[in-house]
Amino acid sequence: GREEAQADALAEALESTLRVEQEEEENGDTFEEEWMGNANLPTEEVLLKWADTCRHASQVPDEVPDDAGREVMVAWDERMLEHKPEEGEFHFERPARVSSILEKLESQDLSERLLRVPSRTATEDELRLCHDEQHIRRVEESFALLQVEGSDGNDDPDMYWSQGTALAARLAAGCMVEVTKQSFNGESSRGFAIVRPPGHHACQCKAMGFCFFNNVAVAAKDAVESGLAKRVVILDWDVHHGNGTQDILEADPNVLYISLHRFGNGFYPGTGDYTEVGEGDGKGFSVNIPFEKGMKGCDYIAAMRLVVLPICYSFNPDLVLISAGFDAAKGDPLGEMKLRPDDYGIMTHMMTELAGGRVVVALEGGYSLDNCANCSHAVIQSLLGEKTFKLKQALLHPTTRTTIQKVIKQQSEFWPIFKSEKFLCMMEGYFDECFCKKARKSMAQQLLEEHSGATGHDNLLSGRTRRSPHVARAVAPGAGESAHVERVDDLDSQLEATLRETAAHLRDVASSINALQGSLSSGQEESTGDGTTASSESTDTAFEQVPL
Repeated sequence: GREEAQADALAEALESTLRVEQEEEENGDTFEEEWMGNANLPTEEVLLKWADTCRHASQVPDEVPDDAGREVMVAWDERMLEHKPEEGEFHFERPARVSSILEKLESQDLSERLLRVPSRTATEDELRLCHDEQHIRRVEESFALLQVEGSDGNDDPDMYWSQGTALAARLAAGCMVEVTKQSFNGESSRGFAIVRPPGHHACQCKAMGFCFFNNVAVAAKDAVESGLAKRVVILDWDVHHGNGTQDILEADPNVLYISLHRFGNGFYPGTGDYTEVGEGDGKGFSVNIPFEKGMKGCDYIAAMRLVVLPICYSFNPDLVLISAGFDAAKGDPLGEMKLRPDDYGIMTHMMTELAGGRVVVALEGGYSLDNCANCSHAVIQSLLGEKTFKLKQALLHPTTRTTIQKVIKQQSEFWPIFKSEKFLCMMEGYFDECFCKKARKSMAQQLLEEHSGATGHDNLLSGRTRRSPHVARAVAPGAGESAHVERVDDLDSQLEATLRETAAHLRDVASSINALQGSLSSGQEESTGDGTTASSESTDTAFEQVPL
């Protein structure tokens, strides 16, 4: 509640300031030409759009919108299931990933709202937009090579090849291209290509990381080359960095690639640091947000608000493509992140604010079958506009602020929004609000740890207990949620003050006891000699061990 109120107040203040400045500029004789960098919209217009999104703490509509009756295109092909490991062998990228999604959609009775787009394979010309001829031939022929005794047609332990691999890979790319085309010419501007194998690790000349052809990159290049779109943004929220997509597009100023992913400590594929910004004419059109493991939805939403949306509004795309891996969801066997299905629904909703709502999603990774099904369902619900999603309030990860600040500093060379004092002020306000509770909790916890041995209250400041809604309601029965938060915060402050007073008092008591013990030891030493001295030294040592 407090976060939403602050965001609303900041947005109103920013809009008011911008209106005054606009009036002054219109009444003035001259004005300085604004540096645009990579932006296609002036900073003030971007700020106004961004301020409007700050009004909603969860970035979702307060009620189901009027266009909730829309339909969403989907594409899949049963032949993609023929890309499969040998019988008896397990592989994370398996046919059941797609089957689980289709079963979920069927069980939710969404068939009347989903428009089935006829599947097809990608053409040679479409694949050549992103891959060289040798790579295309290798994908087509590798299974046959593996059947030849002694042939090493597979040099990547992450990859497997079956008789249906080449066809499945062409179908995955072709379905994504077709849904993208239909978003301009068909009955709906939104779609979901439920395809496998995934594609975002596939480079121009190499298959890797379960991927053969880069489905999303091919669709993006085709949309630009065919004249359907001038500017395309790709949001990749798969937990692994889309090194292939970046490799193919890093010199292309017409396609903006943004990736939120886990990075560091040897996590696959090892690329995607915030310093990787593109090459040549494409500098600034690669945006990497490298997270540590353990991130929650609130961390991703913070990055969406403070990095993704400001850049996307500046870029002003005609088309949004999403590389939707669900391996950052809680419970994935590889990702070690903590996102919920609703978090994916919220991020999808954010992106529908761009490009007039023209958004096409492609399945990438995600290796928990339940997560694949539930998160895909949330994304489709968001595309349909039939459900509101709630952002789970939680403290940001300790590294989120630093990560986002590094990205913004790096990208400020290309995007003027990040040089705006108004934006930077609002960003700091956002972080201060998110971290103020964390700062108080950490300070109190530190005090407790210093003095728990003396007081015996080891769990007094347990975050689980102190932040429990049940505890909040116990101390403020009948109050609203914001009142609960304020009451718990008041208790935080009172507890902090009490602990400080207790610590000071304990130090005074300890000093007095030690002084008294010193006096007693001195007197006893004079009267009884060495034996008592040893006893007093033992007593002094005992007092020194008391943790004050």
